[in-house]
Amino acid sequence: MSRTVLVTGGLGMLGSAAVRQLVRRGDAVRVLDCRLPRHGANDQNLADEAGRFELIEADLRDAEALKRALAGVDAVVHAAGHVSHVAGVEAPQRDVAHNVEASVALLDGVRRVCPEARLVFCSTRGVYGAPEALPVSERAPLAPRGMHEWSKVAAEEAFRTFGRLHGLTSVSLRITNAYGPGGQLKSPEFGVITWWVGQALQGLPIKVFGDGLVRRDLVFVDDIAEAVIAAVDSPEALPEVINVGSPEGLSLREIAAAICDAVGPEARYELVPYTAARKAMEVGDFVSDITLAQRHLAWAPRTALDAGMRRTVSHYRQHLRAYV
Repeated sequence: MSRTVLVTGGLGMLGSAAVRQLVRRGDAVRVLDCRLPRHGANDQNLADEAGRFELIEADLRDAEALKRALAGVDAVVHAAGHVSHVAGVEAPQRDVAHNVEASVALLDGVRRVCPEARLVFCSTRGVYGAPEALPVSERAPLAPRGMHEWSKVAAEEAFRTFGRLHGLTSVSLRITNAYGPGGQLKSPEFGVITWWVGQALQGLPIKVFGDGLVRRDLVFVDDIAEAVIAAVDSPEALPEVINVGSPEGLSLREIAAAICDAVGPEARYELVPYTAARKAMEVGDFVSDITLAQRHLAWAPRTALDAGMRRTVSHYRQHLRAYV
């Protein structure tokens, strides 16, 4: 059955991956994106879907634009937000404005315009901070290290509160490190793995902080989009939060080596000392317990690192000018 789905932040990496999958299966898709400066909004991400979705360029806090975007909507994927962990340390007001205030504006709009819509919030595994034990389950304590992560905790609480007070149906997906086509290549602040790909394609060395042995669970963006859409489609009441990650950890050196393999023999990486900002945000090893995702969404990541990196590098090699 075809649905009408609103995707906020739909010009960014994750939002556009969800839009592509929704459009190609026949849903009516509306994108709301304010093109936040220096973030990931890029027309190239949806160039192949031109004319197959409605685009509204506006801030979520624009009440009239939001009302128009929500009219007749069956589901909302909330992927918009301020996404720089490092910038949040220096300019916390941006996280409050774009992650907290904008989320509350969206929720208030939904309760007024389309209260029956299913809400899927793209949160972050960063809400856990430095894990006490691995793999990290949804029962782990929350210990955000910075304002960006704190703002996501606050947004999750807003979704819970609107559910309790107004009966809205939502789930917050705590999403791990994403990589793949569609991320911006202009700054390392908004996704270091994508930044590394861009550096390698431009003949520059990949700079890996510390000894490169810190481990991360890395998931290809199309796989994450599948989890998002499974949450949209689920016929059952979902848990309030679900991890979307991987139980497999990869060292930063392994990730950098995979990028070099995909780019070619000219690519290389080197170990460099942490910057003060990066050191302050480092949480150590992280892998996700995805039991709830497997149980409630029938989801697990399925794209191997080498295959995902080849697809990522191929995309950026073809469209590099659009991203740098």
